[in-house]
Amino acid sequence: MLVWNQEIWTEFKVKSGRKNLAAFAFLVASYVISGKAAIMLAVPPGYASAIFPPAGIAITAAFILGRKALPWVFLGSIILNLWIGHAHAGSMGAVELEAALLIAIASTAQAALGGWILRRKIGYPAAFDQARQISRFLLLSPVICLTSASLSIGGLEWIGMFDGHDVATNWFSWWAGDTLGLLVMLPIVMSVAGEPGSLWKKRIATVALPMLIALSLMVFTFVKANQWEQSRMLSDFREVSQQSADQIRMGLEEQGALLGLLHGFFEHDQSGSISRLEFQRFCQETTRKFPMIRAMEWVPRVSDPEREAFEKKQRKDFPGYEIRKRNQAGLLEREGNRAWYYPVTYIVPMTGNERALGVDLLSMPRREEAVDRAIRSEEIVATEPVQLVQGGEGLLIIQSVKLKGEARGLVLIVLKMQDFMDRILPASSRDLDILLLDARSRSALYQGSGNRHFDALYRSAFEFGSRQYTLLTNPNAQYYLNPCSVRQNIA
Repeated sequence: MLVWNQEIWTEFKVKSGRKNLAAFAFLVASYVISGKAAIMLAVPPGYASAIFPPAGIAITAAFILGRKALPWVFLGSIILNLWIGHAHAGSMGAVELEAALLIAIASTAQAALGGWILRRKIGYPAAFDQARQISRFLLLSPVICLTSASLSIGGLEWIGMFDGHDVATNWFSWWAGDTLGLLVMLPIVMSVAGEPGSLWKKRIATVALPMLIALSLMVFTFVKANQWEQSRMLSDFREVSQQSADQIRMGLEEQGALLGLLHGFFEHDQSGSISRLEFQRFCQETTRKFPMIRAMEWVPRVSDPEREAFEKKQRKDFPGYEIRKRNQAGLLEREGNRAWYYPVTYIVPMTGNERALGVDLLSMPRREEAVDRAIRSEEIVATEPVQLVQGGEGLLIIQSVKLKGEARGLVLIVLKMQDFMDRILPASSRDLDILLLDARSRSALYQGSGNRHFDALYRSAFEFGSRQYTLLTNPNAQYYLNPCSVRQNIA
């Protein structure tokens, strides 16, 4: 008989363990799924989720199960926040892991505190059929939900996840979403798993179902309103994006026109004797009116037999002048012997561009390829994005100068793309994440966002200098009037 009783008890424990494990797995799954659904409802502007059901599920689970529920609440929260963080950033770094851990700890602490307070002030099992119990629940819910909002926002600000100016707005959004989640989800969860079971089961049709219907209607209204608002705002966004694309294209074409004037200045000098002073006088007014131009340059074609005499002549104005190249370490050194050289000789302005003086364009592959195309096509040619000798990322616009069909040299305009884009883009584009790509090399000419791999809502292509360019834009957090909710940006 004892053996038989032990077998029954063992079988009972196994079944009970399986039942508990299934319940805990359901708790984790419902936390993650409802949380992801709530974040998906976080449509701009503001990215604020009107309700966050996982907060209500976690607190109610702790109210029903006590401390046994807390590890599973933590597991559900960490899974949800890692999922959101990876979806937002495209990868998981140390900051993203810290954020997910902080929020999971805060959510678990709130569930523990909430469950303890409700058990102490209301008691469990709880029928919620007395005005005293209901009023206490309604009064305690906003107080309980101060926990996660305060701990999470404080922790995320500490690790630098968002702008400190948005603390109050993000905190309120977090607190309100958790509070509403608790008010809505506790009756629903209690109807499924609360005690006394016989009483709560009867309330599924009278309490849980109406609450779910009301929640669904609220969600539907929220989504539709935000869809209408998003459609309106994205219409403005597309207009600003197109304006930005047009400004960039016209800005580059304007630089091409300026280069054409410089090209004509040299080609109409049949004597081939334009001096450094004449070049400076011709260019200085242009560079003054167009401060986005880093430099205007004259680059003559020099054969190896002419090299020594050429360098000697240039040393009259710049002692120590020599034809140079940039080595693999990025340092400038004397160029070795080759059949032809294209050394930078005249530069306006000289201040800030001294390092470029004497640099042979043929010594750097990206520039050499563009020089070759310019000589063959006789059209304006742009390089792919290059590291400027003067420092920073830039673009060279090149045109070959010929006299009597023979290559004489090159005229160049050097653009530092950060300066060019800052001056050429409309003021409204500050609210966009902008990425300008060289289509062939897939190199970025300009990146006005920390994330190069965003899914662009707007894309525009144009051609300049025999190269194709692609402009990608997205609305950034500043585009929307409301600050970005931290819960959506657990990146």
